[in-house]
This record gives sequence, structure tokens and C-alpha cells, in this order.
Amino acid sequence: MNIFLSVHYHLQTNLNKSEVINILKKNVDHESTAIEVGFGNSSSKRSIGKIKKDTFEARFALHYRNSFTPILFGKTEASNNESTNIFLKLRLHLGINFFSYFGFLCLWVVRYHCPSQNLLLETYFPSHISLY
Repeated sequence: MNIFLSVHYHLQTNLNKSEVINILKKNVDHESTAIEVGFGNSSSKRSIGKIKKDTFEARFALHYRNSFTPILFGKTEASNNESTNIFLKLRLHLGINFFSYFGFLCLWVVRYHCPSQNLLLETYFPSHISLY
């Protein structure tokens, strides 16, 4: 079981592998070395990421802060008939996954193991609404 949820896609295109890499290089700012934290970015391209020989990693170049924006991981493979297979995986940043699981764990502990807090939680989560 994969506790870090991700979505997998398989694409096939008639372009050859070098054309796919060139399109990626046109749309992904892979030369930026700055780590941009907070609001906005200075990239004029649609995505920011890394492009290696057969793999790439990218995220949207947003002009605002959104921690839940997925990260795209991809792999390109040339196939026999002059086409290219692209394998994509979308997932959230690992820090966001850990933070979310920690928050749900804290809610569960308070709900079922701290009787003094149950009155407060009953206000927000009435007993006719199940938390599990």
C-alpha cells in the first residue's frame, strides 16, 4: 500500500525522444538555481524543474503560494516505431503529506483518547457524524 497518494499516467506520442526533450526544455525553467520560497517567482516559463537525460521533474510556476500544488515526475522512453512513451507521476510534496498525516493523527488521538476534549470535539463533530 502506498500511503503517499500519487496518480500515474502513461502517454504515447508520435514525436521522437529528442523532440519531446526539446518541448520540455522550452516549457520548463530547468536552468534556474534559485530556491524560491513564498509568493511569486521570476520565471517566464510555465513550469520550474529539472530535466535529466531520461527523467524530469517539474511544478507549476505560480505567482502565489500553494503548498498543495502537485509535483510532476516523468520518464521518457523511445519505442520501436519512432514514437515515445512518457510515464508521468503526480504527487504532493513529502512535507505536505507528513503534515497532513500528523494533523489527522492528532485529531484521532484527541477524539478517542482524551475524554476531557470530547465535549469540545462533539461541538464540531457531532456523534451522528462519523470521523472514521
